[in-house]
Amino acid sequence: SSDLSGRRAGSSPPTMATSPLRPSSASRTSRATSRGHDGGRQVQAYPRPIERRELKLGIQRVELRMYRRTRTSSDLITSPPHFVYNVRCTWEGEQAPRDPSAVMRSPRAASPMSPRSPRGQQTSTGTAESGRLVCGFEDPWPWWESLPQNYTVKRKWHELVKFHEALKHELAYDPYLGCRRVKAKVPVLPDPADLDAWLRCYAATGDACALVRKTSEIAGKETSKCFDELGDLHWMYCHNRLVPYFNEVNKVLEELPTKILASSRAVRRFVT
Repeated sequence: SSDLSGRRAGSSPPTMATSPLRPSSASRTSRATSRGHDGGRQVQAYPRPIERRELKLGIQRVELRMYRRTRTSSDLITSPPHFVYNVRCTWEGEQAPRDPSAVMRSPRAASPMSPRSPRGQQTSTGTAESGRLVCGFEDPWPWWESLPQNYTVKRKWHELVKFHEALKHELAYDPYLGCRRVKAKVPVLPDPADLDAWLRCYAATGDACALVRKTSEIAGKETSKCFDELGDLHWMYCHNRLVPYFNEVNKVLEELPTKILASSRAVRRFVT
């Protein structure tokens, strides 16, 4: 009782120790202010302002790669038939001239501001607190400076799906703040083309390069109608499904902040 009375009269009440598993309110506040679009870590500022270049995506054509078998000295590699999508990338603005004294760096590589994380460790790629991440974010840097104004990249279906998932869950929607970043509606990814129908049309033409043949080359052939049917399949899939999809994607990319585009791994890997 004497200890209790002395403690009440002469000493101030003891402060409650902060548990190492539960950070204090001040640390939680500072962590919340520093957490943003970069996956919950402090962003290292780029040494100079990032000049934005608007990106426009479009479909040029769709190719069908036939079954292929490659025999090596140790194994037999088979590749089933699959589609290859030729995506046209158009950048507004001029390509930045390369500094002769600077080290050549591919935009496909990681950000120069972000150190490579050890294999097996969880970085910003993974699952967020209130959403999901597909490719994650890195420190923003102008990776599009060295890219030309117009070029074409070839992507497979799983790469289109991965880009669409990142567009839906990372770019148009903020998985950390739990709100939308843009007003534009995220389009629905079209279904893949009918592989069996395309294979039948290719077999009817008897030409594996039927889509790249000129009209003068197929005129007068007995299989000219088969070439026309294959061309109709290609036109309907590209212009009725893929062209509207990429038009809606461009609206979403146009509304995104420059910091998001400069730090998005999904956009950088898809267009480079």
